[in-house]
Amino acid sequence: MTRSVPYQPLIFRILHGVTGILVIGAIISGFLVYNTFDKRFGYIPIPKINPIQDIHGTFGVFFLILLPFFAVYSFHAGKKRLLQADSIQKLTQFGKPIWWVSVQRLVNTKMLFAAVLAVISGRMMKEEWLPTGEFDPTFRTLNFHRSKKPAK
Repeated sequence: MTRSVPYQPLIFRILHGVTGILVIGAIISGFLVYNTFDKRFGYIPIPKINPIQDIHGTFGVFFLILLPFFAVYSFHAGKKRLLQADSIQKLTQFGKPIWWVSVQRLVNTKMLFAAVLAVISGRMMKEEWLPTGEFDPTFRTLNFHRSKKPAK
């Protein structure tokens, strides 16, 4: 009997697994941050975890540390699994195996791009905004908000 070869190298499987755990943790803690501070679109009445913003930030920092390694590995050794020049054209061959491969490549590329955007936007956040109820800091920095000075 021949030995089977894993689909992915060990380092990629480890990076992928740890990244997946961090993403799931960030999604759950991100919802809990929303449920604690924002509540604009509703909330679930669950007990509050006081340091939830710090926990969410910790997931983000570990993800920030791991993402460059994962991205570099994906762009080099995993480049066959990312979007190719002909992947969009092959999406027209619905139901065939190449269609599934093209969809997987598109999804992999979008997920890598989304991870980069999530890290960038997370690093731009200031920890003071949520506890003080500042949900529109972009407008505040661009001076699009109304002045709170009393009218004379």
